[in-house]
Amino acid sequence: MNNNKIKHTAKNTFIYSISNVLVKMSGLILLPLYTSHISLAQYGLLGFYEITFEILHLISGMGIDNALSRWYWDKESQYDQKVVVFNASLVSLVTTLFIMTLGFLTLNGFSETLLWEKQSTTLILWFIVSSLTRVLIRQPLLLMRIQELSLRQTIINIIRIILVVGISFITIAHYKLGLAGIFIAETMANIIVLPYLYRYLLKNTKFQYNIILIKEMLSFSLPLVLSSVLALILTLSDRYIIQYFGNFEDTGIYTLAYKISNIIRIFVIHSFAQAYIPIFYKYMHDEDSKKFYIKSVTYYTFVASIIALGLTIFGQEAIQIIAQSSEYYAAYKLLPYLVIGVIFAGLRQILVLPINKHKKTKIISIITIAAGVFNLILNIILVPLMGAPGAALATGLANLLVVLVYYYFVHKLDGIRYEDKKIVNAIFLTIILSVIALLLADINIYYRLMIKLGLFLSFPLIMYLTKFYDKEEIHQVRHAIGELKNKYIK
Repeated sequence: MNNNKIKHTAKNTFIYSISNVLVKMSGLILLPLYTSHISLAQYGLLGFYEITFEILHLISGMGIDNALSRWYWDKESQYDQKVVVFNASLVSLVTTLFIMTLGFLTLNGFSETLLWEKQSTTLILWFIVSSLTRVLIRQPLLLMRIQELSLRQTIINIIRIILVVGISFITIAHYKLGLAGIFIAETMANIIVLPYLYRYLLKNTKFQYNIILIKEMLSFSLPLVLSSVLALILTLSDRYIIQYFGNFEDTGIYTLAYKISNIIRIFVIHSFAQAYIPIFYKYMHDEDSKKFYIKSVTYYTFVASIIALGLTIFGQEAIQIIAQSSEYYAAYKLLPYLVIGVIFAGLRQILVLPINKHKKTKIISIITIAAGVFNLILNIILVPLMGAPGAALATGLANLLVVLVYYYFVHKLDGIRYEDKKIVNAIFLTIILSVIALLLADINIYYRLMIKLGLFLSFPLIMYLTKFYDKEEIHQVRHAIGELKNKYIK
């Protein structure tokens, strides 16, 4: 049973990763376009718009998405699944329209305070419209994930990505629209796929308004969204602190490094979460699922560590190839700090699920707010001392704190003991090899690449020597390789 769950999770993770890789590839394709048509200072400003979107995205829907995921597969729930979808979608739509309107009025009136300099009304309007369309496609895509329609969702995302890239070249390169061109491209791509998504959503809804159900879901989700918004503001305050002690160029470098480190978030964390979360809630009451949960965390850590190591080791060369201006090159120095923080953020996202299962959202809220305050304090201390690396280090330490506290509560609530030694060894080795690679920055590129390749390939070998892989796992890998040889090598 557990092996089937692991295989099913792995299959869906792979399918989701296809679209997520394409999302990141589209970012890499667009990066030369951005760096050649948008100044580093404007790129730094884009980072503040992204922070604003993250806040709007969290508030829109009042966190009802978390409740939808939790209620849809709940065997103890008395509500029809289509009724749950309708009421969650209704709350999401109404609150989203209200929040986006409020967001436009706030930004238009206080852009000089919130975005450091006065912004044009047209630019703010395009940003809000793009944010609105991004949030509107969220609900049907979430439902596809819940129903484990990974292939369908991937195809939709691939189409949307192709549209964003194609339209961006028109708006930015041809019409020279700058930041507005980015928001226009996103808006147009989302509008094109919206009709299909909402036709699918309507097929899965039953128009039955239920105030009791809405109250139950909001009582579950509101503590999460309120704490998440506060924590996000405190966490993303790093850009504002960097800007306060530096300038838009410093923020631009940090924004670029942050985007590259997010390859792990998109390729590993999002792909894994999209496959894992529906399965977790579907089988959350099954006692025989604990081994599946334990091995899932171990596998996640291993894959995330490999991707993180690849980014930190070869990040310097990748940025020099992709960026069209040398003023962006220094971003590679921030990658080791950021990618480790992203690994902890992924563990945080996995470990919160057993706590959600017991509906202990108030505990999650308190931990989230405390971590945000801790992160803010660390930023205020470390950024003046270290600059942008201090901000990245502060975020990583805050995420580590949450992981440790979540781990305590998961063990207390469900009695789950994860493979601690394996997880710590993988992350510690990633840090050591990343630091060594960073010290090689100034040597001859050919020698540097040879040494870096050796460092990267040494990771799975060292993990083998430290007994990271179980005998059963090694046997399964050898068996799979044998089957491939028999099938394709005659």
